[in-house]
Amino acid sequence: MWKGRGTEFNNWEKFENIFKEKIAKHDLKDVTLNEVFELAIADLMEDFMKEEILKNKKDIQNIKVHKTSHYDDVMAKSDFVVEFEYWWHKEYGAYDFTISHDITNLHRKEQLDWVYCWEFAYNNWIKWKIPRSLFIINDKDLVFNYLNDYIQHILENDWNMESWKALKIFENMEIFGSTHSIESVKKNIKNQLFNAA
Repeated sequence: MWKGRGTEFNNWEKFENIFKEKIAKHDLKDVTLNEVFELAIADLMEDFMKEEILKNKKDIQNIKVHKTSHYDDVMAKSDFVVEFEYWWHKEYGAYDFTISHDITNLHRKEQLDWVYCWEFAYNNWIKWKIPRSLFIINDKDLVFNYLNDYIQHILENDWNMESWKALKIFENMEIFGSTHSIESVKKNIKNQLFNAA
């Protein structure tokens, strides 16, 4: 049993081994790309949500999107934990991100409604279970165009991503000839994130 910061993690070795088995089947370049991809989506989620609370004067004071670890994804099937900060308390939601179109795969991913926080390696200070939702952008071209522009920006800016820049990158795709309606995609994303919260 692995122990961290005073909290015991049941079956840590089991999940670590599951992760190692999964990752052994993939090219490490793919794993690294997936890490960058999830960081890019985390920045975009945070910008979307902050824009929404500013526009609609929600009671939420602040939002932080935390990318989970590899182990968290194996144990709790979640890519992100979102912290909603109100003036009187904080709430949390876990999200599993996918660009899959496969109905069977989506149905399988949707089965888990709650995750228990002892399953998370990085945020063991949360002592209760939190709701888990599937976060879907089912347009691979759009997502990969965004990722390409995101990577280009961080390479040109010494790996620095300023506040609100992810949202600007996403919105600029429409200006430069994207065939997609960025506004409709934004609306869909915000609905998923806030309806699950």
